[in-house]
Amino acid sequence: MPPQRTQPTMYYLLLAAVATLGTFLNIANAAIAPDEVGILVNGRNKQSLELGAFYAAQRHVPQENICTVDISEEEVLTREEWDKTVRPAVRKWLSESKRSTRLKCFVTTWGVPLKVGGTGNVDRQQRLRRTFLERERAQGARRVVEMLNSIRKLATTDAPPPIADVNEKTDAKAFQDLAEKDLQEAQQRLFSVTDAAQRQTETQQFQQQILAGGGFSMFVNVLGQAANRAPADQQQAIQLQLAQIQGRLTGLTEARNTMEGMPPNVQRDASILGVLSATTGRLGQLGWIDSQLELIAKNETAASFDSELSLILWPEYDLLRWQPNFLHFRYDNSELRNVLRTIMVSRLDGPTVEIARGLVDKAIAAETAGVQGNIYLDPRGLATLESPAPAPGSYEEYDIALIKAEKLLTQQTALPVHVNRDAALFQPGECPESVFYCGWYSLANYVDAFDWAPGAIGYHLASSEAATLHDVESNVWCKKMLEDGITATMGPVYEPYLSAFPHPDNFFPLLMTGKYSLVECYYRTQPLNSWMMVLIGDPLYNPCKNKPLLEPGSLPAGLAISE
Repeated sequence: MPPQRTQPTMYYLLLAAVATLGTFLNIANAAIAPDEVGILVNGRNKQSLELGAFYAAQRHVPQENICTVDISEEEVLTREEWDKTVRPAVRKWLSESKRSTRLKCFVTTWGVPLKVGGTGNVDRQQRLRRTFLERERAQGARRVVEMLNSIRKLATTDAPPPIADVNEKTDAKAFQDLAEKDLQEAQQRLFSVTDAAQRQTETQQFQQQILAGGGFSMFVNVLGQAANRAPADQQQAIQLQLAQIQGRLTGLTEARNTMEGMPPNVQRDASILGVLSATTGRLGQLGWIDSQLELIAKNETAASFDSELSLILWPEYDLLRWQPNFLHFRYDNSELRNVLRTIMVSRLDGPTVEIARGLVDKAIAAETAGVQGNIYLDPRGLATLESPAPAPGSYEEYDIALIKAEKLLTQQTALPVHVNRDAALFQPGECPESVFYCGWYSLANYVDAFDWAPGAIGYHLASSEAATLHDVESNVWCKKMLEDGITATMGPVYEPYLSAFPHPDNFFPLLMTGKYSLVECYYRTQPLNSWMMVLIGDPLYNPCKNKPLLEPGSLPAGLAISE
């Protein structure tokens, strides 16, 4: 079994006092330089060695920054080879000549594997989580049944009917449907109670059950309905209570989101369940437990090679799903960036070694001349800027991100912005002189609508668009865009979920300021490491370095650049 990747969160924080790998310069304040770039080449692959030497010469990277490791030449590296051969070799190389304190970025080259496979087994930490969550679910289901019985007593003056076909294994959605039905019936009956004292007593009992079953989230909805029905002299008091609860709900939700980003372990799960007890109640707890048990069963422990390489200086970490990217702009003021050193990674690769080599030539030429052309955005029409705030990672959130990108780039750049609002994607011939592109959704089926301008950068939001870069039969977007002449792109090697992609309204505007290179813009806007995304292109490529297309002051909140 491969080594575990789990340590208590406190362990990470204590590293600040004993770190021996040096302090990482904040990329928000210092652009990457050639001598801060390492080049990873495969010692078994002549073309990989040649490409590494070519890149070093073209970008003035010192020869001693080339790291040679003998690696499998397949696109998928086994987890065992990563753990036992590649990771130790790269860590040893970094420990020499103070490279670990100096290098900010790696370039992986043709011949270096694209993916690292999964563990094949659920590790000890996840088995502990599964045991804990299964026990919590059984207890939670029993409490939900007790709650439903209490609600049914409020719903009728007669003896309530028994709850049929409900047990500890009942689906969380079935419990939710039962609770909503019973709560509606109880609420209707309370409205018909004429005795004031009885109504007050039963209303208090009803509110207790709402809080127990659905937490503040459900209570806010019910209280809002009550405000509409209440006499005028009571509405102000209800509205005040509603505002107070909404404030607490917001704070607790933020706390949960923070904990969700921590390494998954029993302590984290217990803390999240505590927050869920208040925010979404017993029903929310059951739903969350079911989602976590499903994730453990799926054992999502594979990743892109480059994303694992980003965490090469980390201590052991959990492999299930992802780790946070502490180079993201949301961590600009966080000490975790210095405690847990993250290295940026970009890849020189493609369907042929000539295409991989050409990414460097095209990047250098475009930097000198500047980029010109059209911007193409292809949302799905799922939301508008006036739509309610979407759930993080939802389809609607990314559609809105494309719309925000359209608005910002139309107002702040001189380049023409073209938006496809139809259900169908851009079709062949519709996108001449494409310099920047983002859109969705054609799974593993590239639509050749684009005539890529010199220096073009684009990506497609779909689930497997970098699943291979070499398979001649494949039609995935990254491979086909590289064949068609794009200079840089990105995509997932396996199912990444939408939350893994950089938001286009952050990535492209940041790139257009000319303040950061390609790899810096990517790491300031992509949220996850030890996960599925891969960036393909010259990491030092800065298309707007000499001819900026957007003023830094026009950037969205949070992306401000420190001069």
